[in-house]
Amino acid sequence: MKEPVKRLKSIVSTFFTWTMIAFIFSDNALVAIIFGAGGLLLGAASSAERYTDLLVRGGGFFVMALSILLTDGGWMKDFLFLSLAGIGFGYVLAYAAIKFTGSDFVERNFLVFSGMIVMAALLGSYPDPARGFLALFYILVAAAIVYLVYLVSTYVSVRLNVNAVQDLLPPPESQPKGDAYSRELSRVVRAFVERGDKGPLLVFVLRHSPRGVLDIHLERAVKPLVEYSESPSSPFAPPWVVEKMRNEEKFRRKKLVEKLIKTIESMGGFE
Repeated sequence: MKEPVKRLKSIVSTFFTWTMIAFIFSDNALVAIIFGAGGLLLGAASSAERYTDLLVRGGGFFVMALSILLTDGGWMKDFLFLSLAGIGFGYVLAYAAIKFTGSDFVERNFLVFSGMIVMAALLGSYPDPARGFLALFYILVAAAIVYLVYLVSTYVSVRLNVNAVQDLLPPPESQPKGDAYSRELSRVVRAFVERGDKGPLLVFVLRHSPRGVLDIHLERAVKPLVEYSESPSSPFAPPWVVEKMRNEEKFRRKKLVEKLIKTIESMGGFE
């Protein structure tokens, strides 16, 4: 009962926040409500299934763009509409690329894609093209300065918070039955922890699962492994941040393996 109530509170809070933001800038209740509904869809996307969340986010931006059409304004109205609608189209394009071609290129580079959309929207809506290019130049210079500050701050943060090297391969709690078993277990665990290759580990667990364990219990045990996906890194992230994220991802996979082994041990251990 607590989970549905908590989720409902989050939905109401998200809708209220986006609605108030829109009302402050537009002073129009209808526009604010429609804009809030778009923000609500963006918030609900995190609860949607993988890839379906792209469509939900796209729908949220389209609803926001629709609310902009109901406002009064000059080039700024056109700029906001083109930007929001363009980003919404980008999410739909990312979904279509994954579903029909199997390519996640648009999703992986969505930040760059969105930036290009916003710049095109600015140039297309600004009254004076020459001043539009000048405004875009100032924006890019400001963004470059912010990015340089980000580079310096992240470099200092990473260098001042270097964690001790941790053992990335947790030993199995069950006793290996022989050298071949031990080598195979070490190989599949290393492949998953270091490279994120979960296939061999999943096959090993299913092959050596305890006898007499119900399929539903085994399915629950391996579900986190099956659903695991590596967190994507930003294309703008500097090398030291990417390296830090890789190490954090390895540690995350290590904890997942430890939990999986403990779960199998509670069922009777590997056969």
